Amino acid sequence: MSLDSKPEATKLKRWPFVIAIGVAALALGYGIFWLASGPRLSEPRGSGFLCDQRFTVVVDGAEVRIPYCANIDLSDQRTMEDITHVVVAIHGMKRKARHSYKSAARAARGAGAHDNTIIIAPQFLKRDDISSHSLDATHASWKKWLTGEPSTKCSQCPPQVAAYAVLDSMLESLLSRFELPDLHMITIVGHSAGGQFVNRFSATSGFTTDAELRYVVLNPSSYLYFSTKRPVLPDIDRFEVPAKESVEACPNYNRYRYGLDRLKPYMKALGAAGMRARYVDRLVYYLVGSEDDDPSHESLSKRCPAMLQGAHRHERAFAYLNHLRDEFGDQTDHQRFAVVAGVGHQSRRMFSSVCGIAAVFGVWKDDCHFVSPGGDPR
Repeated sequence: MSLDSKPEATKLKRWPFVIAIGVAALALGYGIFWLASGPRLSEPRGSGFLCDQRFTVVVDGAEVRIPYCANIDLSDQRTMEDITHVVVAIHGMKRKARHSYKSAARAARGAGAHDNTIIIAPQFLKRDDISSHSLDATHASWKKWLTGEPSTKCSQCPPQVAAYAVLDSMLESLLSRFELPDLHMITIVGHSAGGQFVNRFSATSGFTTDAELRYVVLNPSSYLYFSTKRPVLPDIDRFEVPAKESVEACPNYNRYRYGLDRLKPYMKALGAAGMRARYVDRLVYYLVGSEDDDPSHESLSKRCPAMLQGAHRHERAFAYLNHLRDEFGDQTDHQRFAVVAGVGHQSRRMFSSVCGIAAVFGVWKDDCHFVSPGGDPR
C-alpha cells in the first residue's frame, strides 16, 4: 500500500470577496497591509458536530478524506514566524473534534500561547456519520479508530487507512508545507478515548521531528501494558500474570489495546520489542482527575481486560504508573504523572488545569507536581 497526503485545494471563489474587502479598507483610509499578509491564525469555520475542513490522504492512488478543525488551512504553504507550538487534540468516543479544539484553544489562552499555537483536531468518523451527514464515498470511517486500526472496508468505502497513519501523514504534511522557524514543541493530547488513542500512538508511531515531541494522556479508560503481568488487585503495586481462572475467564486480556499480543497491521512490523523500546524514549505525560473514580461511570470500560487494570480511572492510572516502574524501572524517566485536584471526567477542566497547561505547553507553576515512574519529581 502506498500512502501520500495532500490537503484540499484552496477554493478560488473566495478571492473576489477578499479583493472587495481590500478595496473597501483602502477607501476607508485604513490601508491594506494587514490584508496582504492575511490573518496568521483564525478560528475554525462553522458549528455543530462535523468539522468543515478536510485533509486528504492518497492511498494506492485514491483520495481518502478526513475532516478536521484547525486555526490554519492545511492546504496553505507559507512561512509562519512566531509559531512556537503545534497542538493536536484527539477527540473522545463521541467524536466531537470541535469540542476538543475548543478545549485546547482555551488552554492555549491560559498558557499565554494562543497567538503562537497551531491547533489541529482531526475527526475520525463512524460509518453512521457518513450517511447522517450525506458525505461522499471519499470520506473514511472507522469502527476502532482509537487503537489505530484500518478504516472501514465496504463497497462504498474508500481504500483502508489506519487512523494512526492519518495522524502521521497530517503531521508530516504540516511540517513539509509550512516553514515554522520558531517551532519548539509539538504536543499530541487526548482526553478519555482520545487519551487511549495517545497512549497507544506514543508507543507505535514512527513520526519524528526536531521539535520537542510530547504526548499527553488525560483520563483514559484503559492503558497499553507492556508485559503479561497485571496488578494483583486491590493491591496496585504488585504485579503477576493473572491466575489460571482469571485468564480462562478473560482469555483476550493481553491482546493489543490492552497488551502486546495480536498486534494490528499499523504496528505489526515494529513488533512488541520495538514498541517497548520506542515507548521508553517518548516524553509522555499522564494526568488523571482526583474525582475520576466512579466505577460505574457511563463511559468507563467494563470489559474484563480493562477491569484487570483497576476498578476505575483513578485506580487504573496509579496501577499503570506502578506497572511502568515494575516493567522498566529508571528507564521511564521520560514518563510523568500528575493528579489534577478536584476534577472528574471533564475534558475542558483537565486541559485548562495548571498541570494540563504544564503538560501541553511546558508552562510550569509551583502548584503542579509531576512524578516519573523512576521516582524523580518533575
